[in-house]
Amino acid sequence: MALINSIGGLDGKIEVVGLGLVIALIQKWNLKRREESGSDQVTWDLHASLAYQNDAWMLKASGRRRMTLHLDSRITYLAEAVEGATWKIEGNSLTVEGVRVWQQK
Repeated sequence: MALINSIGGLDGKIEVVGLGLVIALIQKWNLKRREESGSDQVTWDLHASLAYQNDAWMLKASGRRRMTLHLDSRITYLAEAVEGATWKIEGNSLTVEGVRVWQQK
């Protein structure tokens, strides 16, 4: 049974793993727990408003992208899209259906 179904914050970034290249700045984000799929891994949907995005890198299919999501000044979450995740970008709105989330230590 899920304890948290939704959580949100006010800033973050998206970068290409291994390059450290920031390809988007997030000004507001929300994570919503996906329905249980029978696997042990909990997945989420990310909805974000972007303050900046590098369209060439955001739309590029290759390269692992990691989202850094700040809940507040003390708590930061990291998220990566799972295999088969869907990325949707409309203007400054981003939706990623299927991300794995963990707390940064």
